[in-house]
Amino acid sequence: MTKDLLLPAPRDEGSDAGGEPLLEVSGLTKHFPVKGGFPIRRTIGAVQAVDGVDLSVRVGESFGLVGESGCGKSTTGRLITRLMEPTAG
Repeated sequence: MTKDLLLPAPRDEGSDAGGEPLLEVSGLTKHFPVKGGFPIRRTIGAVQAVDGVDLSVRVGESFGLVGESGCGKSTTGRLITRLMEPTAG
């Protein structure tokens, strides 16, 4: 990955892009319990779907979440919109 891909997009001088964040997420985490055992089911582990996501979106900015299949993009979106309750964050 080249360094110029990591730079933020240029901002319009007349916009409010330097203001307060519209969305700020810090330490977002979601672990799903893995149950096992018969006849008494108990938690034997956890799947770490999202672990320690930090992001901030300000007025006038765009945000895209990209990644491999199964990396937690949809879970992150559901946690941000509170369709799921986060483990932490």
